[in-house]
Amino acid sequence: MRKIIILTGPIGCGKGTVARILKKHGYYVITMGNFVREEAEKRGIKGTRENLGKINLELTKKYGIDYFIQKAIKKIEENRWKKVVVDGIRRPVGVDLFREKFDDSVRVILIDAKPRIRFERMKKRRRVGFPRTYEIFKEQERREYEIFNLSETFKKADVRITNNGTKEELEEKVEKLIKKWGWD
Repeated sequence: MRKIIILTGPIGCGKGTVARILKKHGYYVITMGNFVREEAEKRGIKGTRENLGKINLELTKKYGIDYFIQKAIKKIEENRWKKVVVDGIRRPVGVDLFREKFDDSVRVILIDAKPRIRFERMKKRRRVGFPRTYEIFKEQERREYEIFNLSETFKKADVRITNNGTKEELEEKVEKLIKKWGWD
């Protein structure tokens, strides 16, 4: 049986950290944002949040809203992976398509944290185009909720993990969850 864990959550919540924790348990990691980052790199465009958003919009308008989801599904099938974590599903249709394709093999985890904590984490991470002020952060987040219909995606989660503490506390929560599911 396949075990596919989908991670969703607002910007800076810790999805990548959870993916790295699951990788230690033999899960292959697909980071959805990397599909767009690779496209930006091919085009010689700086990978700012704004630029990546424009590329995402362009490609989903041209090829369909499920364009990147289908790329991820194809990658799982081609590699015949049995344990996969998909980091960063944004749209409700992403969850729906994974569940249609893989049925009971899919679990969705919503990771969340207080906005101020997420902003501070993003500042430390210093990814290209990170929000320099809390106001910019809040505006980026507002746009993402609007563009991707994040609230509806989050409603599709099987479980929610609050990540306001340390990495060790987060790891403990993830370990406990996958053990409970029998997915460790």
